[in-house]
Amino acid sequence: MGCSTIGTWVPCKFEARLYLLQRCHPAFHNSGQQADDELSASIVLIGALLAEGKQGEAKKEKEAARSLGNGTQNHFLRLQFELVSGRVLLNSRQPEAAGPLLRSVSRDAQRYGFTGLRFGIDLALAEFANKTNRNPEAQIEFGALQKLASSRGFGLIARKAIQESSLLAKQAGIA
Repeated sequence: MGCSTIGTWVPCKFEARLYLLQRCHPAFHNSGQQADDELSASIVLIGALLAEGKQGEAKKEKEAARSLGNGTQNHFLRLQFELVSGRVLLNSRQPEAAGPLLRSVSRDAQRYGFTGLRFGIDLALAEFANKTNRNPEAQIEFGALQKLASSRGFGLIARKAIQESSLLAKQAGIA
């Protein structure tokens, strides 16, 4: 790719034309990138709908984006979609259905080295323990996550973990 002139890289005319076509002509746009952009937008939308308590709408959006999530070659994006899908299940009438998916996503995030994503998954797993009435386990997971996330510079996750831990303690009458 490219033509070399004494150690410097200069694009050939063909590459320059192809580049311009890809940038300027819609028929040449990378459909994979467009699909990934759509998936990324859906992930954000689903998260926002869940934050607003709109479970039904989040579920519909998740189902609409499923083919994008299954079709992406981007491991990070796929895992983000699976995490938000797990959160939709976690907020459903049957939160126990989220467990296997969240554990699978956790293993994959660990395998690919996605530390930040892994912290988000660990937060969801602690919430899973809480929602499935395993409160002592949830309390331990929130505490451990808060310490680890804080020590690695993931302050938002640490604050969310301590907030959830405090809520759980209040519900149990500990605090």
